[in-house]
Amino acid sequence: MSFLISLLLILSPQHSFPANQSPSEFNAPWISTETSIVIDAYERNSINWESMATDPRVVAVIHRCSIGLKRDTAYSERKKIAQQNGYLWGAYHLGKAGDPYKAYNNFDLKLDQ
Repeated sequence: MSFLISLLLILSPQHSFPANQSPSEFNAPWISTETSIVIDAYERNSINWESMATDPRVVAVIHRCSIGLKRDTAYSERKKIAQQNGYLWGAYHLGKAGDPYKAYNNFDLKLDQ
């Protein structure tokens, strides 16, 4: 696959797996044809929309909307493209030290674009 999947699963040594799952199922979950894929992106990731469209397991994009008081420059354009291609859309704010009220307003205003 030529697009970047940036999902991270962190398991502590104390993590226990359900009886019907083994740790090996978590090593490469994208191999399973029954696994839905969500793309986690931000402005510095490249996205090959044509390549994504060839994999029916890709169902959604979650995109960084803002970080601290900075807005993600690719957010609005990618939201439009993702929705035009039928993907579910999600957004998140990456918090940084600073004024949380200004950061919230930055995120909230950006969601409408």
